[in-house]
Amino acid sequence: WTSALSCREIIVFVIMMASSSWTGILMLLLTTTLMLLLPLLVDVSSVVVSAMSIKPALLPQYVRCQESNGPFCKRGSVGDGVVEYAFKTRENEDTRIWLPIDTSTNTIVNNNKTLPIVLWIHPMYDKTLPVWIAHNRRNIDHLVSHGFAVVATYRVTPMGLRPTFEAAYAPQLFWNIGDHTLEALQLLVRSKAASNNGNRIPSDIKPFVRYIDPSRAGVTGYSVGAALSVRLVDRAAEASWDGLSKLRTSSVKQPVLGAVSLGPTIGLPRNRGGSGARDALLDVKNRTAPLLLIAGTSDRRNALKDVNTLYDESPNSQLRVRMLLQSGTHCFLNVRGGECRGGGCSDCEARGSCYGRCSSRDFEQQASAQAAQAAWFTYLLQGDTGALRQLMKAESYPMRVASLDVDGDLPRRRRRPPPPPPPPPPPPPPRLSS
Repeated sequence: WTSALSCREIIVFVIMMASSSWTGILMLLLTTTLMLLLPLLVDVSSVVVSAMSIKPALLPQYVRCQESNGPFCKRGSVGDGVVEYAFKTRENEDTRIWLPIDTSTNTIVNNNKTLPIVLWIHPMYDKTLPVWIAHNRRNIDHLVSHGFAVVATYRVTPMGLRPTFEAAYAPQLFWNIGDHTLEALQLLVRSKAASNNGNRIPSDIKPFVRYIDPSRAGVTGYSVGAALSVRLVDRAAEASWDGLSKLRTSSVKQPVLGAVSLGPTIGLPRNRGGSGARDALLDVKNRTAPLLLIAGTSDRRNALKDVNTLYDESPNSQLRVRMLLQSGTHCFLNVRGGECRGGGCSDCEARGSCYGRCSSRDFEQQASAQAAQAAWFTYLLQGDTGALRQLMKAESYPMRVASLDVDGDLPRRRRRPPPPPPPPPPPPPPRLSS
């Protein structure tokens, strides 16, 4: 009967009854008690509906990639649009996932393969996470078009920290978004394992769980989020991964296979006014995960120095790559405070487009970072060694690469077997005697 009447109508009815008799007063007390207890008696999670929105098409790129730039500068060929789902990690709809779709049928495209996961960690300064994500749509679209499912934290407390001196905030405030992102991946691993076994999973994960492979994951981030991407691979190595053994036949202990760090800012040492986050990050001496560290040579946010520090302080990484973009700044996203050049190049994505507002050099920097990310994760998560070779080519990027340092285990090209020797010539025909 509650479906036919609103709560307001029920309350008005009960109050009218209560005003006329003692029986009505008892009804009022009973109804009030039931309404207070109802949330405790009903499984609220069972009625939460996942949010879903279909983007009509991938956002256009700002840079026209040349054939010499290779396949990762351009949009990938997986789908022609993006679908976005919301799901619960800690609170309802606090996490987002994007997957490729065919817009003609509104169906998820995975080419008969489950999609690896790329975790995206955004900064927490100045903007809320939904605003950061809105400014990062082109980067997300680019990864999705190359066959990845992208996951990002959409809401944590607090967000939009006011820029001030670093020690004003405890390091836990910054770590919180990275920890939340890690918890989201743990949830997806558990849910995928449970789904494969026919067990119950959260209703807001059901629509997309069959299309993803959370046992193959990477992480990327920008600025403070870039530093947190390195911290996440450290934490993933020590975290609990319930269900992972049911998804992997090998003895891999954790699913985060490597990180990309775009303009990382790791903070100041504690003895110089830092929060302690930098000290904790550099205290890790057994970091083995592959790292791709990218900065611009003209970055004034300390990312150039921090890329060098992270590279030098990660000698045990299986593969570490340091890429410096000539004349690049902190403008990996078109945002205020990102050192973006050009008239009005400040949060211009919120106004629909950054054409005519930012310099072409900024667009080239962003396209180069997107190409490097796509190639790196195609190698790490999809096993394409050709993608790594493409990553190492300076001509793969619209912006000139000032330096590219590589250290670690590189896959060896399979040598083609030598061709078989030619067959011996046929014997000469016998001479006929006269």
